[in-house]
Amino acid sequence: MLEKVEQVLDRNDVSYKTVGNSLHLKLARAGGKVTIKYDYSKSSYLYSCNEYLLSFSSLIFFVLSFNTLYQPDKQMWSGYVAGGMFAAAVFNLFQIVLAHIQMLDLKSQFREVGVYLKSGS
Repeated sequence: MLEKVEQVLDRNDVSYKTVGNSLHLKLARAGGKVTIKYDYSKSSYLYSCNEYLLSFSSLIFFVLSFNTLYQPDKQMWSGYVAGGMFAAAVFNLFQIVLAHIQMLDLKSQFREVGVYLKSGS
């Protein structure tokens, strides 16, 4: 059932790995990883951009970075650590947005061949 999806991905030169009834895509350098699964019970295609994992890690990085900033007795390097954690949190959020933007183009191409993707895991 994933043959149509593989044809579209080959046409767009997107690297992917097939594992059972799912495809694991790497969209671009900073685009993140996307998983497309075929659900046999519902005869539907689901895709996930790891939003929950990346959002949770961004939340943790934000909390830790602000916690590090409010410790005045620490040395100056704590500001650099807080900046690094803040940058990692912003990069994770950027990955989520970029993956969804890149999936918009792929979803329209999938619709042309009769594959309708639903967001989910």
